[in-house]
Amino acid sequence: MAAGAQIVRPLTDEAYGSREYSARDPEGNLWSFGTYRPPVGG
Repeated sequence: MAAGAQIVRPLTDEAYGSREYSARDPEGNLWSFGTYRPPVGG
């Protein structure tokens, strides 16, 4: 945000164990970031 990005989807903890968010940079590109933690023992 300090560099001009707009948060499109705030950081969210998903039920399946992922954390995700999306941002749009000053040039209009949409970026999506997230983690994925597969089930233990699966």
